[in-house]
Amino acid sequence: MNDFIITATRSMRDYASRVVEYVVKMPRFSSQAETINGVDLLHTDLFADGEMEVSINKSVRGKDAILFANCGRFESGPGVSEAKMELYHSVDALKRSQAQKIIVFEPFISCSRSDRTTRRNSVGLWIHFKTLAGLGVKHIVTYQLHSNKSVSMLDPTICTLDDIPALYLLERYLCDVYIRNMETLKEEVRTRWAFCSVDAGGEKLGREFANAINNYQKNALYLKS
Repeated sequence: MNDFIITATRSMRDYASRVVEYVVKMPRFSSQAETINGVDLLHTDLFADGEMEVSINKSVRGKDAILFANCGRFESGPGVSEAKMELYHSVDALKRSQAQKIIVFEPFISCSRSDRTTRRNSVGLWIHFKTLAGLGVKHIVTYQLHSNKSVSMLDPTICTLDDIPALYLLERYLCDVYIRNMETLKEEVRTRWAFCSVDAGGEKLGREFANAINNYQKNALYLKS
């Protein structure tokens, strides 16, 4: 792997900082802490007419740039549209600064539900992927896309996509935080919990959770709006 730097848009700087702290504790990278840490590398200027510009405050020439970004809704910080434009501008700035390879880690792709390609309307996920690949991103990493067909929207010869299943992480979180022991599982979870989905796309995931606690018939529900 080339020398690399970890950076982030405004929406993911806290998260990226924790990743950097973890990475530099590894013996292999402990001596590279200053060069790896690029969390504050990107500077975003917002203009009165609604436009923006992202600039870079040090050289990334020849390095692999790992860019953390999130374009979902937040109680504070940039909105969805602004965060998405900031991601695009950040990729463009890194490309123009001659980064060797740009890897985007976007754990939650807000437009992933816009993946229907049979109707006469725009397809948000395809636009997002096409824009990132067109700007020069070579690798996208995310968690639990809305459907398996979403992966096929990217040409792997241009940009590769890793969609990491989140089921194991969610199951572990539920067990560690809420269930904790077999007594709670038997007396509380199996008798009172219901795993639900707000749409058909999440029904399969809900069924898998219900099966995991061995009470599918009673607890697997699909709530139709």
